[in-house]
Amino acid sequence: MRRFWALLLCALFLCAPAGAETFAVNAGENALLVTDEGKALTAWGEYAAASRVSPPDCPPERALFIAAPVLTALPEGMEEGDLARYRLLNARGEALGDELYSSARHLPEAGVVIVWQGEWAGVIGEDGEEILPCAYGGILPNGEGGFLATPRGGYLYDAEGYATAARLWRFDANGAAVDTGLVVEPQPGGGFSDGLAPIALWSEEGWRYGYVNARGELAIPAAFDYAEDFRDGCAAARTPSGGVGLLRPDGSWALEPVYSELGYLWGDGAAFYALREGSVDLIDRETLAVRAAFDVSHADYAYAYELDGAAIVVVADGEMLAVDMEGNVLFRGDAAEATVSLNFTARKGAPDRLVFTRGAWPEQEAFLTDLRLRRVAGPYCSIESGLWWKDGEGRFLVCDYELSEQTYNGETYTFPVASSFVYGVVDGNGGEVLPVAYNAIQYLSTERYWARRGETWRMIDEAGNIYFEVSEYMDLMD
Repeated sequence: MRRFWALLLCALFLCAPAGAETFAVNAGENALLVTDEGKALTAWGEYAAASRVSPPDCPPERALFIAAPVLTALPEGMEEGDLARYRLLNARGEALGDELYSSARHLPEAGVVIVWQGEWAGVIGEDGEEILPCAYGGILPNGEGGFLATPRGGYLYDAEGYATAARLWRFDANGAAVDTGLVVEPQPGGGFSDGLAPIALWSEEGWRYGYVNARGELAIPAAFDYAEDFRDGCAAARTPSGGVGLLRPDGSWALEPVYSELGYLWGDGAAFYALREGSVDLIDRETLAVRAAFDVSHADYAYAYELDGAAIVVVADGEMLAVDMEGNVLFRGDAAEATVSLNFTARKGAPDRLVFTRGAWPEQEAFLTDLRLRRVAGPYCSIESGLWWKDGEGRFLVCDYELSEQTYNGETYTFPVASSFVYGVVDGNGGEVLPVAYNAIQYLSTERYWARRGETWRMIDEAGNIYFEVSEYMDLMD
């Protein structure tokens, strides 16, 4: 049987065919890169873990992955307990050089990968060629083929030896390096959008956020306690007095800073929520006009959150109100006794399903519902997530398990039985797509899932076709 598995994997060890999509799959202590047609691109036992570092909209042929090689000895300078080190792989399973990194982030729009070795960042091209060594606290591609970065040699330290600030340098596409003269946080975050990036600078009042352009020049003065990336021509920023509004690229206010919180940057709905004293406003994402306002003046504490472009939930003193993107009330409830959630791995279009969970863990019940909280399917022990939603059709990962009771110090507690967890996939109408009989299910694409039953992992589709199969405990040693 061992030789059979070895011959099978050798036969599958081929380059990715044109048009195929590559996935990183993990099976116990081993990981592989496999195409959607079932071709293994890396060898069993070569890597211990793997994951994709490219965003979902990256073209399949340009997708990049990191994989932790199975090491027979620790690399020079690495000690037991250090962070895992990963090699960068392309969509054909080929290693892009021999360097090992602690993490990586592919930016297809810039054609580069930001890589880290411990706390230090660098840049490599999609072909693995080094552009900047791992010697920077933070690196921002500037949208013009260059970068803004904080070199390790430009760090400023306090009396106790802690890095408190750093000089910001510009590295042009032609390799020229220029000190911008700005003193910023050692590890700047954010990114360029609409030609600007938020950055924190030191001032007499402490750290203040402003925006720099591609040349590292201060385009919007550092006058904010906090500032987000630009999106569609606006960016949320908080003034020192605590007001949050939306800035235009010229520094003027598109939405006056009269709010305490804005759900602008991360939501995907046609509207977003905005909190201010006594009210939660629903604001049109395109026109910035208030579509609806909800009075929360009675509440000592209120907050809001978006359900993946489908609805916005307002919670005030434990009372829950859900509204659609037009401001129409969907339902009301008690937030202390139930939760409503929705988060898709991949989504195109606004979904019309929610996940409603009532009761305390681990004895809770989870239901799939419509937007008005009318039951569609369930109960399950949990509905882990929405896997995908596309063109009005969705898939959801559901879970069931058995319960047992244990007594400790005279108190009886209920726990789920670890070995009893089983998973399945249902569609938006609650129909069974994959039976609730798998030990694990991972979403790969709308066409493929990576699922485990017992010792065997399989790449399958919803029709039950098996494209790749491997045992978690297979041994290829003679």
